[in-house]
Amino acid sequence: MVNDPEKAVEELQDIETCRPDLIRLSKNIALLFAQYTQYQKALDWSTCTNTIPISKLLDWNLEFANGRYLNKVYANHIEKNPRDYNTMNHMVKLLLLKGDVDGAGEIAMTIPPSQIDTDFKIAFNNEVKAESDDKQSLYISKFKILMDDAIVKKSEIEARKKKGHSIGLTSSAIADEFNPTLFNNAFNFGFYNKKLDFHQFSIVQGTAYSVLKDTLVPNDIGRDLLGVEYMYKKESNEKSPFYVGAKVELDNFNKLFFHVKSGIDFIGDNNKSSLALKANPVTTGPGYDLNIYDIQVKATQEFEYSSNLNHEFYVKGDYYTDSQYYALGGTRLEYNLINLDKFKLGPLAEGAYGVGSENRRNGFPYWQTEDRLFAGGGLQLQLGNEDSDFNLKSDFSLFAEQDEPTFQRYEGELSYRIKNFTTINLNYSYFTIDQFFSNAVQLGIQYNFK
Repeated sequence: MVNDPEKAVEELQDIETCRPDLIRLSKNIALLFAQYTQYQKALDWSTCTNTIPISKLLDWNLEFANGRYLNKVYANHIEKNPRDYNTMNHMVKLLLLKGDVDGAGEIAMTIPPSQIDTDFKIAFNNEVKAESDDKQSLYISKFKILMDDAIVKKSEIEARKKKGHSIGLTSSAIADEFNPTLFNNAFNFGFYNKKLDFHQFSIVQGTAYSVLKDTLVPNDIGRDLLGVEYMYKKESNEKSPFYVGAKVELDNFNKLFFHVKSGIDFIGDNNKSSLALKANPVTTGPGYDLNIYDIQVKATQEFEYSSNLNHEFYVKGDYYTDSQYYALGGTRLEYNLINLDKFKLGPLAEGAYGVGSENRRNGFPYWQTEDRLFAGGGLQLQLGNEDSDFNLKSDFSLFAEQDEPTFQRYEGELSYRIKNFTTINLNYSYFTIDQFFSNAVQLGIQYNFK
């Protein structure tokens, strides 16, 4: 074997494992097979002797059958040698090579701090650094003793930005062009529980306005509103997060109004399905006065065909408690001509068809139409990303509508962190439609604390 190892490996292929006259050479035979990356043969011959170091057996098991038996071999050895810290340190390095950060961390936590291999700690911290902020926070909560102080401090800052308790003020308006139909102010207090699920309590003040400004119509009157709101988001379930919320309002005529909403996402590797349900008073003064509720169901399916191409299908149905309905279905396609980390730019195309029970394009007591078909396209832009202090998603589109004038739509979302833990948020949607249509804007400021 020493003089011609290649010939020895060839001759040993068909020899029975642990043949009595070769048992004394079984260690050398196993090492020879491993040298030629024949790990199954090496492991077979390793059963003939107890002189092969456990580190070699672990190495070979990592390479054989995708490491299927690695943990079992390690567990059997440690059960008999619970203070074999050298083997523990060797195993955690192998698990990192395998990409099992959790497994490596769990074993490393059983090693006395003074016995942990410094090279492993460096490698472990580098692996954690490469993960998302959410995963970093999770690893630090489980393996803090293994982490460098700098990583812990940075993670605590990022966690506070994203998952810290918060207070905030939000103002939102729904308007016909620039004439408001509903205006709300909300003071919010939110916090995350130990499972990292979100709870938010709000005090809400608002005004619902009349619609037909130049015409005297019964029930077309405004009112002031004051209420409380609660929302719960199950964010710890990353594959299917959901939310539920409720609000109660009292107007200046001592009349109560109720709002409920719920939704869930089903998130895959390259797709997302969403389902949402809400019920609330129609968002106009006459809608409140007539006590008309809008019960809406919306379903969305998104596909990410590539890093540049996204496709969305949506369908939405509204039932109004004055026995009216409106349904809309459509599709939207986006393509990134430029796709950088903090800059995206490309065209979009969108089309939809809606059908309703009655034509109420004047907006009284709310907007809907009997038949609507529109399609068009435009440009979509993103500056920043989810982790940057400044993140703007915006688009502009031009649409042609059947039997109606063309119109433009401007919409976007802005998140701007003006200080480490203070963020300004803006959402807007504006349509250049001559007849009544709901334009919306929401502006808020939020401060996150520990």
